[in-house]
Amino acid sequence: MLTHAGANAFFGENSQGGVESAILDRVGELLGRRIKLIATDEQCTSEGG
Repeated sequence: MLTHAGANAFFGENSQGGVESAILDRVGELLGRRIKLIATDEQCTSEGG
């Protein structure tokens, strides 16, 4: 889970961009299996995490 909201949103956005870039470098596969990225936002709040 990454933060995509609030004051620390840039951390999550940059991290997700890095993961997406790595997936593209692998042409969407790793060890013969498709890579599926599921993004969630933990919201960086006391309620959200």
